[in-house]
Amino acid sequence: MFPTRVPDFVNQDQLGTDATPADNNFDREHPLYKQISALASYTRRDPIWKRGNQVLRHTDADVVAFSRIAGTEYLVLANSSNQPRALDVPVGAAGMTYDQDWPVRRTRSLRSLDQSTVQVTVPALSAAVYRSRNALPPTAHAPAPRLSVGGKTSDGRTALIADVPGVPFAQATFAARVEGQSDWTHLGTDDAGPYRVYPDLTKLPGAAPDRAVRLRVVIKDSVNRLGVATLTH
Repeated sequence: MFPTRVPDFVNQDQLGTDATPADNNFDREHPLYKQISALASYTRRDPIWKRGNQVLRHTDADVVAFSRIAGTEYLVLANSSNQPRALDVPVGAAGMTYDQDWPVRRTRSLRSLDQSTVQVTVPALSAAVYRSRNALPPTAHAPAPRLSVGGKTSDGRTALIADVPGVPFAQATFAARVEGQSDWTHLGTDDAGPYRVYPDLTKLPGAAPDRAVRLRVVIKDSVNRLGVATLTH
C-alpha cells in the first residue's frame, strides 16, 4: 500500500492502476479496495464465516466449491477459468432450495436433487454464494464414525482420520490412552471434514515401544447426538 524503497519492486506492474509500487497506493477508490471492503462487510453479517463447519465440495484446476454450515448451509463457488463451468456439486441434503446471497441476493435459486447435489453453471472469472432457505435437517440416525490411522508426517507425528458417512455437520474430538494408563489424553477437535489430527503418540504419558495405544474419536452432530469409534494401535 505504501511507497516501496526496494529497488526490485519499483517497476512492478499493478492491477487496475498506472501507479507503481513507488507511489502511495492506499487508495480507497481503487476497484480492488472496494471489492475487498464489500466482501469483508458481507462476511461480518453472519458468524457462520467465523464459526461454521467448512466442507470441501469440489475442486479441480479451475473451480473450487465449499460449504459453510451452522444449521443453515452457505455454498461458495469460484471459477478462475475464462469459460463458464457446469457442475453437479454435493450439498448437505436433498430437496433444499438455495438462493443466491452474494454478490447479488435472490437473483437465482438452486434446488438440490435426490442425490443431495445441485446443478449449477458458474460463469467465467466469477464467484458466488448461495444460502439454504432452511436449516439442514438432521440425519435419521446418530453418527457412526470410522477411525483409521494414516501415515506419518516428516517430523514423526501420526495422522488420525475419522470418516463420518452421511453427516453433513459434525465435530470430531480425538483422544488417546497408552496401555496401562488410566486417563485419556485429549488430542484435539476438528469441525471441518475430513476430520483429522496429527499427534505425536510417542509423547503420550506412559508411551513406550512395547505398549499399545488406544485411540478414540467422539463425533457430535448438529443435534448433539454422539457416535464413538475406537481402535488399538
